[in-house]
Amino acid sequence: MLAYETMFRLWLPSSGYEADDRPCLELCLNDPKQDKEGKCRVDLHIPIRQRA
Repeated sequence: MLAYETMFRLWLPSSGYEADDRPCLELCLNDPKQDKEGKCRVDLHIPIRQRA
């Protein structure tokens, strides 16, 4: 999924943070079958902590 790749490969390494050991939470905001472009909208909640 593009959102996870963006967060974990692009943003997180340069952010000064690291992923915490708690699970991620993904909230689906729509039904892609009903979206006019067929897109799925999600909110990602990724636990992070300051890099040591």
